[in-house]
Amino acid sequence: MNNNNYGNRSNFSKPPFQKNSLEKDNYVPEISANKPLDFENITVDLFSSTPKKYAEICARPKNKKGRDDSKLNKGTQLRRFYDEFVMWTERSETDEKFKENLPFIYMIQSKVSYAVGRELVDENYKNMMCNIINGIKENNPKTLKNAKLFLEAFMGFFKELKD
Repeated sequence: MNNNNYGNRSNFSKPPFQKNSLEKDNYVPEISANKPLDFENITVDLFSSTPKKYAEICARPKNKKGRDDSKLNKGTQLRRFYDEFVMWTERSETDEKFKENLPFIYMIQSKVSYAVGRELVDENYKNMMCNIINGIKENNPKTLKNAKLFLEAFMGFFKELKD
């Protein structure tokens, strides 16, 4: 009787070729939706480590099946959304103008969703933008300025990581 296990295949509990977890059809984004950022209470991390973490995730875009896709999250596309934030911030100088413009600021979410549908940005970027926009409070125009500053910090980190 041979006591060595060299030829005994029963020691293998898994087949040798299993799908990688990224190859599964159910793609789970790394940035969670419905977690609004707090732009009312500024912390040390708000303009430093948090946007850097988001930039690291968005610099490695994934398609809907979870595979790397370098066609997504191009700097020019992300810059377009940042420029829109800048425009709405400039147009919302007073409290009255801010309240008038707030529905159009929230409409950026639908524009980002459209960009996901056209495969220009990924789900992580969409979730980040939703978290930014949901952090803008109706009664506090300062939150829009802080959101713009957050997105500005994100764009700086993203540019460094993507190029």
